[in-house]
Amino acid sequence: MSKETKKQEIKGSIEKGAGKVKQAVGGAVGNTKMEAEGKAKAAKGEARQETAEAVGKAGGKIQEAAGKAQGAVGEAVGSKAMQKKGKANELKGKANQV
Repeated sequence: MSKETKKQEIKGSIEKGAGKVKQAVGGAVGNTKMEAEGKAKAAKGEARQETAEAVGKAGGKIQEAAGKAQGAVGEAVGSKAMQKKGKANELKGKANQV
């Protein structure tokens, strides 16, 4: 997962948490407008978080496929080093999908 993707995931998590707090405070004091704003902010944060996770997983899939291709080319040209590098990229891609 890239730094920017991780940053967006963290921002989403923070925004979601802040929204839930605002929603709870609004409910506790009987302020329905505040409660609704909090609910909307929590939903926006959750959407940002989920989007960042999806982007990270897609990037991992791409890296995995590129690693497989690199390994296949390495095998075709008889390059053990390229095969190893391809396998390493494939495994990094799989790890980034978690």
